[in-house]
Amino acid sequence: MKVIEEKSFVLKEDKKDWSLPSQSIGLDMGNSLTKIAYLEEERLNLVSLYTPSRSEEIVDILRQKGILNKTYNLTGGKAYSLHIQLEKDQSTLISEFEANAQGIRVLMHYGHIKALDKCMVVSFGTGTSVVLNDAEVRHLGGSALGGGFFLGLSRLLTGIFDFNKAIKLAQSGNQFNLDLKVADIYEEHDPRVNPLFRELNAASFGKIDLDRNLEQLSKADILNSILAIIGENVGIIVTKMAEIHNISKIIFCGGFIKKNKVLKRILSMLCTYNQKKAIFPRNPEYVGAIGALFS
Repeated sequence: MKVIEEKSFVLKEDKKDWSLPSQSIGLDMGNSLTKIAYLEEERLNLVSLYTPSRSEEIVDILRQKGILNKTYNLTGGKAYSLHIQLEKDQSTLISEFEANAQGIRVLMHYGHIKALDKCMVVSFGTGTSVVLNDAEVRHLGGSALGGGFFLGLSRLLTGIFDFNKAIKLAQSGNQFNLDLKVADIYEEHDPRVNPLFRELNAASFGKIDLDRNLEQLSKADILNSILAIIGENVGIIVTKMAEIHNISKIIFCGGFIKKNKVLKRILSMLCTYNQKKAIFPRNPEYVGAIGALFS
């Protein structure tokens, strides 16, 4: 089992009011990726790998790291198979919504995110979940639009199923070579439409009509447009949820947000348009694992 990434950083020494869970390991086992968080003294170690089909492969990784004989806090949709393999007193299953909210609290506590009394946490993985992080944690809903939708549609329309390749190519594309702007529909001097609204997307893939040569479509433009579909729709949903619950700060995390400049730009734009602040923490894919570790 190949490890995709390993990184670590030291937790601030002046934050002694939380006990460090040095005898625990946090694992966030998603549909695509598994993220591991554990401590060595005050150093927080983070590891990511593709979620294996057999939970025994995770055990092998833990054995290689020398961290097998600890207690495990497990979250994510694929965690149950590992949970039933481990001893009953050795592992605990944790709701992914609780884990994501706790991970954000930990990052706030150690100064990696500015402390907030309440916020909304939007986790982009294979799908997307929305959690209200207030006096209590509440799962507000989510969307089927996420990394799974992006890669599936990428394969269908471009033949590309490599996440990093697809994200990199999307950055060089332009959605409006394929999508209709409001300005493409309304006449330039029509007083019913203000200048800002004219620049918004009116119809995804709206320029692909019967006269368009499909063989000449740019893969970069297609991928950029798919990301726009995700960002625009999820952005509208979460800003409306934030308005309903009187939330001004929205924190975006999860593996799909990592290195995804196109998605971040669209989410930031929609948050600004709706008078919300978008926050993108470092190491966004590890929020759930960190939260599980500190649960």
